[in-house]
Amino acid sequence: MEVINKKILVNTSLHPMSLIKKIEDDSFVSVRFKEDYVFDMPKTYRVTLIIEDSYKNITEKSTYVLVEEKDDKF
Repeated sequence: MEVINKKILVNTSLHPMSLIKKIEDDSFVSVRFKEDYVFDMPKTYRVTLIIEDSYKNITEKSTYVLVEEKDDKF
């Protein structure tokens, strides 16, 4: 399994599956965050994903989410 880093804006919601680049599994796989992350401050968050297949095998992978300030300038 491969995960990716992601860049988002402050107060943006993020689906955990958007941090997955590649999953190789012969069964159904669900992806969720290990914690309830709130991306409300500009900084880099280390997030942990929990990947569980239909046989209840669980894998944890960590990656980074860079949260940037909204730029209202045009």
